Amino acid sequence: MDKARDKESTPRMETSRVIDTTGTALYEEILDPKKGETYFIDKDGETYDSVEMGGTVYVPIASDDDALKTRSVLLPSGLEGYGTTKELIKEIQEHIHKYLEVTSRYEKIASWYVLFSWIYDRLDTIPYLRTRGDTGTGKNRFQDTIGGICYKPMFTAGAVTPAVMYRLITRFKGTLIIDEADFYRSDATNEIIKILNCGFQIGRPVARCQKDNPDHIQYFNTYGPKILSTRKDFTDKATEGRCITHINKEMTRDDIPINLPRSFHQEQDILRNKLLKWRLDHWEKIDPDKAQGLNLGIKLNPRLMQVMGYFPLLFKDDPEMMTFYKETLLELNNEMVEERSASYDGMIVNTLLSLLDNGYTNITPGIIATEMKEKHGLEKVTPQSIGKHLKSLGIRTLPQRRIEGELKRCLDLEPVLIKQLRMRYQIDMGEQTKDTTTLDDWKDNQNTPTTEGTVSSVSNVSNDMGTGRDITEKSNQSNKDNGKSPVPHINETNETNETRQERKLLQVTGNIAIEDENNE
Repeated sequence: MDKARDKESTPRMETSRVIDTTGTALYEEILDPKKGETYFIDKDGETYDSVEMGGTVYVPIASDDDALKTRSVLLPSGLEGYGTTKELIKEIQEHIHKYLEVTSRYEKIASWYVLFSWIYDRLDTIPYLRTRGDTGTGKNRFQDTIGGICYKPMFTAGAVTPAVMYRLITRFKGTLIIDEADFYRSDATNEIIKILNCGFQIGRPVARCQKDNPDHIQYFNTYGPKILSTRKDFTDKATEGRCITHINKEMTRDDIPINLPRSFHQEQDILRNKLLKWRLDHWEKIDPDKAQGLNLGIKLNPRLMQVMGYFPLLFKDDPEMMTFYKETLLELNNEMVEERSASYDGMIVNTLLSLLDNGYTNITPGIIATEMKEKHGLEKVTPQSIGKHLKSLGIRTLPQRRIEGELKRCLDLEPVLIKQLRMRYQIDMGEQTKDTTTLDDWKDNQNTPTTEGTVSSVSNVSNDMGTGRDITEKSNQSNKDNGKSPVPHINETNETNETRQERKLLQVTGNIAIEDENNE
């Protein structure tokens, strides 16, 4: 059925979807495999050869398009019933579990993401799913299984160029899937990395001058869901922070087929049709503002909340799912903190916090450097490098003053900043952020020493606590120093965390990494 009158004078445009000017009517492209033709379809299941709107006749991208012929881009073939949203999420998770080995937690997150990708154009931000691992750990299966049922998957390889990415996203407006995304120089200077960083949030187009007409500037919209596979981390921390990462390992399950059967593709065809039906049913009902102000009772990293904040739109009225969502956020937040604490900055901060927790004041960069040398064997650590990193973290030194007969430049340990650093670099076991929603709420529940050295409680301290050199002795503690230790050792409570950090020495990562644990 042709809804539009085909007039030669009316401009025609190929597209894979049409949204009317009121933002309520949505027409999506489908590919009829029996007829080999493409059509638009609406939520009532009525099909159209073209749609006229705003003085333009929109026609679906032809079935002989190379992207469709090679199945580099996959389209639904029609509409199918899906039951309830909860039932659809369960079916997506069962499909993922059947063909892919990831943790049970990541199965759920990936199921949310698949459904999420079908409404991404109603939201302001969308994260990326990323799999990281060596060859033979299932990265391609990850992309095929999860990416194949996302909204209009667009498969590309690592050799993809920025120009191809611009045009694919503009033409099909689907989910970009990039295999072997270990780009040369994966830092902020790489153009593809810029595309990934801009494509995380709506309203961040990439501007380029037209080659044959430099005065004409073209704007490319790069916003949309993306599935990435890499062998290592991105150099750029901003890109890492946009990814929900699963670290792949060798497969341990024997119930997963080594080669994908024909039924896999048939199941995905049916799922894409159900997901299209769900999109058409829910698209105009999605209100991103409803995800704002949800009281989760915990204080989380702002980037994590930006990445995961819209997921409750899918299940906010389901208490069981919301409980799991909250637990997942806390675990992801702690994983981010753990990775961050293993970085050089994290080691500096945790050394400083350990000194504070043991009641020491008048701390200098030199004291921290000495402690890091003794605890971690970092011989090249200098007070100058420590001071530089502390400055980047917002901690500055006070004017030089005389303490115990010596001139020293001590750190300005502003209490609120120290509390913020605790949240960023110390693991929360559920106590630090209990029943709090904002930093102001959280900081009132913490016992952080002030710059005057007030300590509300001190855990058990090892016997070789030193008070020599630049360390001010804690007033309420007996001195058992043998005079050989220049700095205090951290308390026994923090020893385990420090040991864990030592094992991850200088492993600088900013992503949300979800480990693959066989016992799950």
